[in-house]
Amino acid sequence: MRTAAFLAGLMWLGQAEATTLPYLDMNALVQGADGVVEGTVESVVSARAQGQIFTYVTLRDVEVHAGSYGQRSLTLMMLGGSVEGETLEVVGAPAFEEGQRVLAFVASNGTDIVPLVGWEQGLFVVPQDGRNLVTDSAGNRILDVEDGRIEKEQRHAFEAQVVEPQPAADGPGEAWSAGGQGGSRSGMSETRQRSLAAPAAAQPMAYDAFIQSIQGAARRVALSGPRQMRALNSVQVGAALQPAPPPRSLSILKAPGQEAGARARAPLSSEAPGSPPAAPPVNRR
Repeated sequence: MRTAAFLAGLMWLGQAEATTLPYLDMNALVQGADGVVEGTVESVVSARAQGQIFTYVTLRDVEVHAGSYGQRSLTLMMLGGSVEGETLEVVGAPAFEEGQRVLAFVASNGTDIVPLVGWEQGLFVVPQDGRNLVTDSAGNRILDVEDGRIEKEQRHAFEAQVVEPQPAADGPGEAWSAGGQGGSRSGMSETRQRSLAAPAAAQPMAYDAFIQSIQGAARRVALSGPRQMRALNSVQVGAALQPAPPPRSLSILKAPGQEAGARARAPLSSEAPGSPPAAPPVNRR
């Protein structure tokens, strides 16, 4: 089997074989999304297009928690997958499993190689075991969302290294390592590490409370002023990446409830600050 690994993102601290992504809190995830949707993974199919391998993930029973989308099915496409014995891996792109119930912060579907804000950071899983909780894409239970910051367990690491910017006086920044149990942070004091670690007895955040945090962030984005957005869209299985269409400006929306019968709809940007470049280098192994 032939395997190619895509090494994406900004190369940080001399690490030539790692995907590095900026840390995004809830506000940044919502602001960077064309829409936030929840759906059940119906199928995961890989195919060739434009000489590359893409994976097409179809969600059914779609619910929209931010943005606007009128269909009950949504197909996402992302670079990578396995076709005829050849595998293309995109380090930092999350994996989907059929039957999963997921929450996806979707951006630039059909035009970017990974159509999720913050890549792995932009996908959450709703376990279907009656526990009424949410995990990140690596399997860490969400504990709280406070002032936008997503507090969670640190049992499993992302594939990518997630860097949290700090003021210049504090050093180069906080970096989550992709390796090791739960990852590690560099460039930070032991006191700072303890302050960010999840309490041993912390209770998971309930699903409803997590959804409310998404909707609250969407309202803040809606009230923050005019911004540019692209429509949330589905793709056809087997489709190729398309050039990004020009965004359109929207005027400020009033806060939900200010007008009788008004429904909340947040105008969201599809360009998250610090998004990885669209054409990362390729490492053939």
